[in-house]
Amino acid sequence: LGRKAGGKGINKHFPNFATHYIYSDMKKILIITGFLIGLAGMARADMWTRKADFPGLAEHIFTGLCIGSKGYIAFGEGTTNEWVQDFWEYDPATNAWTQKAMVPTQGRAGGIAFAIGTKGYFGTGGWLDGFGSYYLNDLWEYDQNTNVWTYMESFDGGARGGAIGFSIGTKGYVGLGGWNHGYFSDLWSWNQTSGVWTQLADFPAANFSGGHRTVGVGFSIGTKGYLGMGSGYDTITHNDTLFHDFWEYDPLQNSWVRKADLPAGVRVTPVGFSIGNKGYIGMGSGNPNIIYNDFWEWDQATDTWTQKINYGGNDTCVTTCFSIGNKGYVAQGWDRNHVKEFWEYDPDAWAGINETTNPIKTTFSPNPFTAQTTITIAGNTSNASLHIFNIHGQKVKTIAVGNKREIVLNREGMPQGVYFYEVKNSDNLVLSSGKMVVE
Repeated sequence: LGRKAGGKGINKHFPNFATHYIYSDMKKILIITGFLIGLAGMARADMWTRKADFPGLAEHIFTGLCIGSKGYIAFGEGTTNEWVQDFWEYDPATNAWTQKAMVPTQGRAGGIAFAIGTKGYFGTGGWLDGFGSYYLNDLWEYDQNTNVWTYMESFDGGARGGAIGFSIGTKGYVGLGGWNHGYFSDLWSWNQTSGVWTQLADFPAANFSGGHRTVGVGFSIGTKGYLGMGSGYDTITHNDTLFHDFWEYDPLQNSWVRKADLPAGVRVTPVGFSIGNKGYIGMGSGNPNIIYNDFWEWDQATDTWTQKINYGGNDTCVTTCFSIGNKGYVAQGWDRNHVKEFWEYDPDAWAGINETTNPIKTTFSPNPFTAQTTITIAGNTSNASLHIFNIHGQKVKTIAVGNKREIVLNREGMPQGVYFYEVKNSDNLVLSSGKMVVE
């Protein structure tokens, strides 16, 4: 994958906010229509929030998963091209990272991961040095309760990198990927109880690729697995080809069904995870080596895609992600700036905001405002903080509230537009929420 800077992904538009500006010689009148309808009801539906940066040695091509209420990241390539073995746990309740037992095996990139119960499983992948590329077919078990690693059965499908992994019930699924001599189209299940690998129906052909695919995306929703995107070999043109197709695997029928293609550019190394009955795919790299920051939601019930708010960080690829509960998390991959940002995606960040039921009362005067406004707060706000977001869901200000009853908010760093706010206590409970307008 060439490390070339490219353009942005598809830009997100916000047609629900009908804001119009009318100018005259004497004054500017701000008229907000549509937005004021249901002022105390629904606001933005999704939001990205930057969390504590990833502290590990790797800066991209990590492997991640979720076990219960915690997220985990392993492996990857470091800043000096080393293949790291450190292992980190993320706790969303405290927004803190904790280093756990180091993975007792060769560092690598492009591995797979899946979780079953309180155990996490990591395996396959590869690394390179000045002499060549090397691939693995191992499988390691991590016990969340004991912080201990155990070597399990080798993957019967053979050594590879860029494969996909997911779990359904008590089984893990691993397939696709590639190595020095080409791509794979196989899919295998691993039984946690018996430790037995079983080969399943091959990933089907798309665009004459023969089903061979690598560096795509895979996750599960309920009792079904979902795979797509990535790079494959076109047997007609005899060239590597990028894809944007999306497929459903049914373990009960051992069969594949093609679903609606991602209505965006073809790509490799996208992120993908599920929340409830929705799948989320975005970012990655496409032709000609463009790095994307777009983000899409797929509805299992209707087989339809909806473009969501763009990723909050820089355009990125070769990263990792996982979901915990009703939120998704993305660790920044390669983005030209070698950063280690970590972002949280909330698909329902502003759903159901109702200012009349807030535990404390917050008023802004004036609102709308031009230069500054005074915030008056009534109620117990001990250890609370005020968070302000733009209409793209990006946080623009955080202000400590404490026991203050009045706060002067200057518009510095807040261009003209509509903003949302939350007052949260130290337990991350929303005490008050609403909207403001900067003229």
